[in-house]
Amino acid sequence: MSTKPRKSRPAEVYEDYRSRSGWYLAAWRDYAGLTLEDLAAELGRSKGYISDLETGAVRTGRPATRFNRDLIEQVAGVVGTTGGRLIDVNPFNLNDQMERLSSVIARLDEAGQQAVLSMAESWAARTGTDG
Repeated sequence: MSTKPRKSRPAEVYEDYRSRSGWYLAAWRDYAGLTLEDLAAELGRSKGYISDLETGAVRTGRPATRFNRDLIEQVAGVVGTTGGRLIDVNPFNLNDQMERLSSVIARLDEAGQQAVLSMAESWAARTGTDG
């Protein structure tokens, strides 16, 4: 797998991604520093299949390549996010600290999540940043 560091992209790159049906896959793959080959290997799919997903390409004589929930969850796991975030969030606009915090919280059980939320609310109230 590629070890290319994550970095911010100019707005026009993001807009180029959004012009494609699978823009979120392309954006998150790029953000994670993965090539088409890397993601294809991780998912056990072909490079062409991933490219078709990203571009919405339809090949002659074959049905359109489409996402389904299982595939979205698999891709999300590979790129280090959730299925919902994969579809809804531009990874190049992320705050890295918030991403790390979100990742930690997601691994906690409900009681742990509530404890972190209470601690954060208490901290915000003490520092005068509670809104």
